[in-house]
Amino acid sequence: MKNKRPYIVPTLASIISYGVAISLSLAIQSWQWPMTYIYILGLVGVIATTFSAVSVEQRVKKQVQVKLNTNRDYCENNIQHILERATKTLVGPTIKVRANVFLNAQAKNQGVDLFIAFHFGMDNAPDFDIRFGHLEGVAGDIYSRNKKKPIVADLSHSPEEKLDSIYKLDPGQIAKTKHVKTILGIPIFHPKDTENVIGVFHIDSSDPIVNIFNLKETQEEAERVANLLVAFIWLGGIVERNGKWISRVDKDLHSSYL
Repeated sequence: MKNKRPYIVPTLASIISYGVAISLSLAIQSWQWPMTYIYILGLVGVIATTFSAVSVEQRVKKQVQVKLNTNRDYCENNIQHILERATKTLVGPTIKVRANVFLNAQAKNQGVDLFIAFHFGMDNAPDFDIRFGHLEGVAGDIYSRNKKKPIVADLSHSPEEKLDSIYKLDPGQIAKTKHVKTILGIPIFHPKDTENVIGVFHIDSSDPIVNIFNLKETQEEAERVANLLVAFIWLGGIVERNGKWISRVDKDLHSSYL
């Protein structure tokens, strides 16, 4: 439900302004002041009320924005902790894996522009800034096709022709990800519409561990992680209803998405 509080102040201001105008029009016959003075007094009253309403409105917006930012900080911190824990528990402590969350930079009905919104283990990685479009990579395939099941990709012996034909990767994407040997992609579903994929939980490794990623236990645990991730993504107002990522620099209030 949308936040209706910001509409209260301007509504009251309008009522007061009209009330002042009506009161002056009724009193004009009994006052001895020149009519010009009375109109000026009414105008001053309306302007003062309007400025007061605008001031209160701005304070309300700032308070809401501070609350939303605080809430988002809390949720983003939890997402980071979840990803870190996932890298240590999904495949065991002896195997090095990375974890990230791909989100769409634009509304889903306007196209696919997936980027790494959150990650663990990818600092200074060559593919840190990689982006996937329609059907590109494991993440792009899951997101574009709205797939409901995990995808495991074995890239340990994949020639560039296969990466191009099957995973739709261009030469730049192939160069950035050539160190990746195995990928597990898990769809992140809209919390109120489980038929709608709004992101992808992505785990990969520079080791050929497709046998571990193919285990039912590994995939079920990864799906539980994805469910936990979407809870904080939604609570923090990190995506809109249509799955679009909400940038930190966006000036609009997004309380209706929480």
